[in-house]
Amino acid sequence: MKSGRGNKRTARVNRPEENAVQWVSRCARSQLSAAAGSGAGPPGPRQGAQGRPGPRASVGDPPRRTHPASARDAPSHRALDRVPAGACHFKDVLPLGHLSRRRMLVVAVLAVVSLGAVAGWCVARRALQFPERELCSRRPSQVFTDRHGAVVRAELGDGESWRIPVSVERVSPYVVHGIVAVEDHRYWRHDGVDRMAVVRAFLGNVRHGRIVSGASTVTMQLCRLAAPEPRSFRAKFRQAFRALDLETKHDKKWIMEQYLNAIPYGGNIVGIEAAARAYFAKSAHDLTLGEAALLAGVLQRPSALRPDRYPDRARLRQQLVLQRMVECGYVSAAQAAAAGTCVVPVSDPGGNAEAEQDNASYNRLGLPMTEAHFCALAATEAQTPAVRTTLDPVWQALAFDTLRTRVRALDGVQDGAAVIIENSSGAVRALVGTLDPKASPAGEVNAACARRSPGSALKPFIYLLALDGGMIVPDTLLEDAPLTYRHYRPGNFDGEYRHSIPARDALARSLNTPAVRLLEMITPEYLVTKLGECGITTLDRGADTYGLSLALGGGEVTLLELTNAYAGLARGGRFFRFHCAESDARAGGEVKAPFSNGSVTLTIDMLSTYPLPECPDVALAWKTGTSNGYRDAWCIGFNREITIGVWLGNKSGQAARDLVGIKAAAPVVANIARALYRNGRPPPGPRGPGGTVSIDVCAESGLRAAPGCAAVKSVLAPANVPLRFCLGHATDVEQTAEAGFSATDSARDAAVGMAGVRRERRGILSPAPGRYRADTKNVRLQLATVGRETGDWFVDGGFVARSAEPVWHNFAPGNHTITCVHASESTPDSVEIVVR
Repeated sequence: MKSGRGNKRTARVNRPEENAVQWVSRCARSQLSAAAGSGAGPPGPRQGAQGRPGPRASVGDPPRRTHPASARDAPSHRALDRVPAGACHFKDVLPLGHLSRRRMLVVAVLAVVSLGAVAGWCVARRALQFPERELCSRRPSQVFTDRHGAVVRAELGDGESWRIPVSVERVSPYVVHGIVAVEDHRYWRHDGVDRMAVVRAFLGNVRHGRIVSGASTVTMQLCRLAAPEPRSFRAKFRQAFRALDLETKHDKKWIMEQYLNAIPYGGNIVGIEAAARAYFAKSAHDLTLGEAALLAGVLQRPSALRPDRYPDRARLRQQLVLQRMVECGYVSAAQAAAAGTCVVPVSDPGGNAEAEQDNASYNRLGLPMTEAHFCALAATEAQTPAVRTTLDPVWQALAFDTLRTRVRALDGVQDGAAVIIENSSGAVRALVGTLDPKASPAGEVNAACARRSPGSALKPFIYLLALDGGMIVPDTLLEDAPLTYRHYRPGNFDGEYRHSIPARDALARSLNTPAVRLLEMITPEYLVTKLGECGITTLDRGADTYGLSLALGGGEVTLLELTNAYAGLARGGRFFRFHCAESDARAGGEVKAPFSNGSVTLTIDMLSTYPLPECPDVALAWKTGTSNGYRDAWCIGFNREITIGVWLGNKSGQAARDLVGIKAAAPVVANIARALYRNGRPPPGPRGPGGTVSIDVCAESGLRAAPGCAAVKSVLAPANVPLRFCLGHATDVEQTAEAGFSATDSARDAAVGMAGVRRERRGILSPAPGRYRADTKNVRLQLATVGRETGDWFVDGGFVARSAEPVWHNFAPGNHTITCVHASESTPDSVEIVVR
């Protein structure tokens, strides 16, 4: 029986689940018990069980079996076979090789699993990073405000959705509390994944046998909004790793702000700001507790809980949110009860898409939808969601009403545009691009930025270049006579010619032939270059394409750029780009001053020769323009503070007899100027930057007086700009040099060009063929050619002079033939004139 109990004990000892440490401990206790029972210490290696020496074992003998004194104390026969008498060591109890292999196998498996887990974790963390670029690259709606901060327009963002970014500081705290309470009440404590919520959701889903609860945190929801994908366990896995990555890169405030701006609210409403405006017609900053709780509840199912379509569902969800807010301690029960009575909207405040198109003044968010052309320009300058424009709503309304009133009074004129620029800053304070924004498709065309023929509106810049090149002063006499070129015959608008007229009057009366003659001396290439420095960029087809017709509107400009160029004159010759957004103010912008101060001063003075009709109380410098064929009417007026530009016409290009600058456009500028200064004293007349000196000029020609000039008078001229000499009275001009300036070279250069710009073409430049009226007995005309080659002049067959410079000749009434023979050419150049 004892042996049987011993066997059972041995069986228990040899159980596989018993580990090596327990086995060794039990063996040691057994050996110590046996030694204590015999009254002797542990037997030696050569002693038997009773202490007597045993027979020596031979190498080939089988191991002797020694039975313990008591079978109760013996571990087992099998164990005793393995354990030498008198010793109990771990290596003797359990074979070392067998145990090491087992432990090594376990350790190896655990190591592989651990390394695999760590490697998988690292790979997942690296591969499943938060897609911040995708989230931040979505274009939000742009909201435009005027210079005072009032909203004037809002545009759709990516996906044709309304998404208005807002900072978390500008959102009612009730919104954040409601979202945290109902969506993720441990949001401020977890690291992106709420592990307690994961366990809870897992147990609940197992208990119900289906998915009844999720464990998505606000951070995980933001990850799903950044990278949308169908709901699945794999998707949750990816969102969890992305949430962990996101929490290591940004703080909770940043995450909440991005979440508030990305959450959908049904239809094309995205973000809390757009939802607050769409459903409650207010900013998210002004939401009450009840409104915030309602919007926080919509997040669970935006399409099914839309308050404008399903108000009952939205109210039930609102009550749940309020209850959770009370449980989390954000509000009291009394506050929640009072908030539950807030009014839920019963309809979409903006209506559907058709309603948006029918009512273009307001959009679905209840925001204005006006000033499309102005806001489009501001959007190109400022790429931010919130754009503060330079628009002045009072000036804008004034320009629009004045322009519309004038167009209605004109026959055959249907549209117009107006621009008002503040000179000191270059800010566009008003811009009317059309009078009928709803007209299709013409209403979408911004006439203020459309290329049109400017007529005579570019003439002031021709005279400015002539002043700056020492060709003229305001008192210089210019020839006003018909011109004939091979394919071009410019004439004056009224058909009359004055023979010779001071440059001041020629510009003030907008005579054509003097301007064309000056442009021929300046060259179209030089004019295009300088206009580019003044901010006019539309003359991009090459100067050869325009030719001399550029003086009379042969090119195309825009009203906005032309008005800004005149504003540069008003600033004293400092030219820089206009701006329609306050953020694009001219900080560090390039300022160009391509003309001398004196030339600018005298040009402004010439443009102020006559007061603007119908505007006696406001002093303006002004210029009109009428395109060929009566298709465009222009007027630009400016003083020290503002520049006003007006265009009238038809976008189709249809002509109208009323489209004359002085008749159609000038009254609009006058009415706007009078209205702007109705309640205040207007500034003094426009003034140049100075830079002029008094010089003596010939009383007959208005050029620098030469020794042979009989009458001399003092006039103003640009300082440091040598004026060419009067060659009609220059008998010894070669000896007349002043301040290192050669009179002969000056006169020659001025006759054929400026600043070394010369033409190799030969021919008679003056006089031009046509009719001339003699104010006295004779008319005095200049004989000049293009080029520097010496030629022989003949009038009616009689020799007059041999010269490479212009000469003057008196013509009596009658028909005259003028001929010039160059030594290098066998064919002379001839023109015919008639003097009456």
